[in-house]
Amino acid sequence: MRELDWHVFRELESLSERMQALLESAFLAPSRLTSGAVTFPPVDVYETDSEVVVEAELPGVAAQDVHVELEGERLVIFGVMGSDSGDTEETLLRMERPRGRFHRVVPLPSPVVPPFEATLSRGVLAVRLPKPRGSARSIHIAREAT
Repeated sequence: MRELDWHVFRELESLSERMQALLESAFLAPSRLTSGAVTFPPVDVYETDSEVVVEAELPGVAAQDVHVELEGERLVIFGVMGSDSGDTEETLLRMERPRGRFHRVVPLPSPVVPPFEATLSRGVLAVRLPKPRGSARSIHIAREAT
């Protein structure tokens, strides 16, 4: 039984090493990161009594490179970030910052109504989506007769 435990541990360690090597090779190969859309940006979603707010990290992205759409009960954020310097004299040694197209679909926790507002400031996209008036409903709890 003890030998079996070590065998499992060695297998997990080997798998971990292979995954680490795969991740490192992906970061060293620019073509793997720049082709296709990546799951980006990270988002925070919160709501108040009157609105749903979605905040997305978009460091270095200009407002004209970001698009926001509402598709049913989902907010879609897409665009392009970063660009190649165009300098053929440079040799890229490591590329860790995301570049290329991004696309993120964010399910909304509540129905929303226009007008919507989106701002991009200091690398954070904030989308404010008002809820319909009276969308919050409270339920009265009756006392049990004693």
